[in-house]
This record gives sequence, C-alpha cells and structure tokens, in this order.
Amino acid sequence: MPNRLTLLRHAKSSWDEHNQHDFDRPLNKRGEKDAPDIGRLLRQQKFSPQLIVSSSAVRARITAVHIAREIEYPLASIQFSRSLYLASAQTLLKTLANLATSYQDVLIVGHNPGITSAANLVGNASVDNMPTCGAISFLFEINDWRELAVNPGEMNWFFTPKMSLKQDN
Repeated sequence: MPNRLTLLRHAKSSWDEHNQHDFDRPLNKRGEKDAPDIGRLLRQQKFSPQLIVSSSAVRARITAVHIAREIEYPLASIQFSRSLYLASAQTLLKTLANLATSYQDVLIVGHNPGITSAANLVGNASVDNMPTCGAISFLFEINDWRELAVNPGEMNWFFTPKMSLKQDN
C-alpha cells in the first residue's frame, strides 16, 4: 500500500480583533462553515488518516478539530506542534521525516506559503496558491517519509471549499 500525505491549509481566519496576535486568530464565519464542509467531503472519500499533525495556532487547531470530527478521527490523537506555525516547506518535510514509518497516511494542517510550497515540492502537481481550507493529497511509493525528497508523489485529489459547495447543490 502506498503512503499518502495530505496537506490542508487552515480555514479562513478572522481579523476582527486588531490587537490580537496572529497566532491567536480564530476562524471567521466562512472558516467555521468551510472546515466542516471539507471534512464531510473528505469523509465521502473514505478519508481516514492514521495521524493528524497540526500547527498549534488557533485557526489551524480549530480547522483540524472540525476535520477530525467529520471524519471520526479521535480528537485526543491530533498532534499539535508550535513548529508548524507558519512553517516552511522544509520544516513540514522535516516533521514528516521524523515520523515513525508505521504512519503511512498522514494529514498535516498548516499555513501558507509553506503548505503550497510543500505541495509543489513533493508531488507531480503544480499549485499556484493553496486556498484557505484547501486539501491536496499525494500517493508515494516509499517505505519511509525521509524518501519524499527523491520520490515525488502522484496527486490523488485536490479539494477546495468551492468544490464542496458544488457537491451540496
């Protein structure tokens, strides 16, 4: 069975509190709608990752929780990491490289530009800009996540909130 890496950008965040630190920004109304919608779309694909790793920034945490609820992933099993806050593609890949080889299906919830850059580094697709709450999945013929750099993945699917809206109609 091939390894699968799914990269998901956090849902749309709020800018209502002007003095709020960027790390602490929650989701706005659209984000609160889009995250469960994408989660339902993923559930329809029978998406069931072995591990969810998320930035610990509030907007990423909330997005990860919405997704986990929709796909029935145990909330207590989500791994939150401060190092994924505004992480570069290289930091995201290092995080993967440090995972046990037993994890063959991983979802990372993070931020741009790192998520878009990582998608362009690891796979055969070209992504101009990962939209908020966009999710892209790649399949890899590898035995260890450290092999990502030399074995580009094949895009499995790419979903955005706008696609989710089309399916609801």
